[in-house]
Amino acid sequence: MKKYALLVLALIVIAGALAVMLSSPAPDNDPLPIVEESAIQYENASEDDLVLQAPTEGSIVESPVSLTGEARGTWYFEAIAGVKITDANAAVLGEGIVTAQSDWMTTDFVSFDGAVSFTPPATPTGFIVFEKENPSGLPANDASISIPITF
Repeated sequence: MKKYALLVLALIVIAGALAVMLSSPAPDNDPLPIVEESAIQYENASEDDLVLQAPTEGSIVESPVSLTGEARGTWYFEAIAGVKITDANAAVLGEGIVTAQSDWMTTDFVSFDGAVSFTPPATPTGFIVFEKENPSGLPANDASISIPITF
């Protein structure tokens, strides 16, 4: 009878331990927080080519949108670089330029500013698309950076 009582007691202890383990939250094996990746799109470009100071990624914009930032001198030709405003479906809503604010014939960053007017969008989001000037017309020299915005 003692053996039977000890067996029942052992089963109760094991069942209790299992119940506690199953009801406890799983340990966090990933101590690093999840960081949302940027939605900026680079085509033959990198984050080291252009820095948009205003508007920032995800900003709400209205027409005309004022643009300030800096780009590598290699993105300009004759001190200008092209910019488009597109909706989320890549429909072009407006086109314009940004102008280098100092000597653009360098590989260093050169400040720019400009403004682009655009028509009302069909989508609630879109992109500011900076296009590297390519006077050669060679596809290998094309590059762009698309920064998401909200209308």
